Amino acid sequence: MMIYFVRILMALLVFAFVACNNQNTETAISKSDKTAAANTEIPKGKALPNMLVISAMSYRGITPGSEIATHKAYTEKSIIKTGEGTFEVYKIKDYKDGFVGYFLPNPQDETRVGDIVVDVAAAKTLQGIRVGDSFQKLRETVPGLAVHGSEIESRTYAQKERHAYRLDVANSSYEVDINSIPPATKITEIRITR
Repeated sequence: MMIYFVRILMALLVFAFVACNNQNTETAISKSDKTAAANTEIPKGKALPNMLVISAMSYRGITPGSEIATHKAYTEKSIIKTGEGTFEVYKIKDYKDGFVGYFLPNPQDETRVGDIVVDVAAAKTLQGIRVGDSFQKLRETVPGLAVHGSEIESRTYAQKERHAYRLDVANSSYEVDINSIPPATKITEIRITR
């Protein structure tokens, strides 16, 4: 009788854990990300362990729309220059003060985080996609992508929901046939859009 009771209790605990975990994916990832940062020592010269996770809406505990001031401990204000102009950004530090991406302030409220840009291979999405992966791997892993070009800098992005994957191929037209992108084309950045 006791074994039967223990089995039911275990099943209920597993069910409760799975239900809570599915509802709070963003929070769980952010908390585990911070816990790993606090408890992990990275030896010099070694690659970062897989603790830089790009979730559906956050990276390194930073979410579009959150207050910039809450991320001062692991960000650094900087400037980037592109063909579109000069922009104020906040570089995102890894767990040893190296840089692993940046975010732009939200243009509608500059005290809040806008788009987050990840430009290092050390970070990966929950599906395992990272900078440097091929467009073929992206298509196989993330079905239903929409591909668009930009007229100003001829950038090409493959997008699904809040993730935009910048591809190392030029397109100066907004409309791009997904089949015209060579399968070996590399991902150069992953952007979490606001």
